[in-house]
Amino acid sequence: MQSSDAELIIGIPAEKTQNAETLKKSSAEDKQPAAKTVSPFEGASSSSSVCTSPCPITYYQSKSKHSPLSKNKMEYEVSIMQAPDAWIEVVSQHVCVLLAVALPNLINSKRHHNAGKEKIVIELSDEGLDMHGKVQHFYRYIRDGTKLTTGELVHSYVLLEHLMRAESKELSEGRQTMIAESNLGTLLLCVVMIAIKLDRDVPFRNGWWAAMFKVPLDVLNQSEVIFLERVNHHTFLEETDYKALFHKFTSSLRIQRC
Repeated sequence: MQSSDAELIIGIPAEKTQNAETLKKSSAEDKQPAAKTVSPFEGASSSSSVCTSPCPITYYQSKSKHSPLSKNKMEYEVSIMQAPDAWIEVVSQHVCVLLAVALPNLINSKRHHNAGKEKIVIELSDEGLDMHGKVQHFYRYIRDGTKLTTGELVHSYVLLEHLMRAESKELSEGRQTMIAESNLGTLLLCVVMIAIKLDRDVPFRNGWWAAMFKVPLDVLNQSEVIFLERVNHHTFLEETDYKALFHKFTSSLRIQRC
């Protein structure tokens, strides 16, 4: 499943997003069941990476009041705030490293010797840097349209981690990965969509996402089913895992600022 057009990797609609009434209607009419037998992550979101006006829909209730992180005020406050650009930049970088499990051209590994010890340093390749920019743009577009929180951003990363573990196992056993550059846009949309579904009392429905990204609804439904089956429906985010990632990304922020 190789893409002939690099723009299909992370697609953002070239035209302005539909208005609030159209998207509300799309969400209300989304009653199609997901298919059982489908091909892996079919299609990509769109063919353009040009940023458009943010989606005006912002109605939702956050589950933040139920968060177990309330004991730690700083973590709690950062978790429920709209994801800042700095967090998106760091998480996007880690996403690209994760994707390298299936797409090794995204990274370069270099060996360094210091004081008799060997260290392996992983850096993004030129392709990886290009992907990093596209992933950042994707997350910012989602953030502006849905008020994506820092907690939801981290949760989407964890979902991608679960998938990459499954893909790594497949590769180690000699089977082919289902991930390709042509379907990364749909894959990232799935992980964000599922994270928001799990973390909000009133999430957006698949029809709303399909209208926002100009994706066929049946493709989005099928891709979601495939993803959930691939990760064995392991979607819950443990508090300990969240805290570990929170401090990992916070440390990365500090290093970049230095």
